[in-house]
Amino acid sequence: MLFGVRRDNSHVFVSSQTREAYTQSTTWPETYAVAEAKFFKHIARQAPPDSLHLKCLQFFTRLQLGFSFSTYTTKTIVMHLLTAVPVSSWRRRDFLMRLVDISDSLFLSLQAKCLNHFIAGNWRLPGHIHLP
Repeated sequence: MLFGVRRDNSHVFVSSQTREAYTQSTTWPETYAVAEAKFFKHIARQAPPDSLHLKCLQFFTRLQLGFSFSTYTTKTIVMHLLTAVPVSSWRRRDFLMRLVDISDSLFLSLQAKCLNHFIAGNWRLPGHIHLP
């Protein structure tokens, strides 16, 4: 069990879970897990019944095992794409195109040596996801 403290009236918390082995016990990193879960719930409410957005995330995450990309990297890319590509375009017939989109986004992020955080500073978040 983790202990977390909510920041203001937001969906961002500071957590007792350490990110790195060298993190001091008095340092509590921010966690956006609640905001991310709310985002995925928001997408699920909008998505058609045959939406494969989570299957794309799972497939691509498993596909890149051993390539040193974290699951968080893939999740961040998919979340960015979910705000850019309409949820109606995440159906079975679009599966290969979405995998290409994920691959292209990963490639562009590697080229730019930059992958923007999905929650922090994202002005395209749904209004019911509150940030400090």
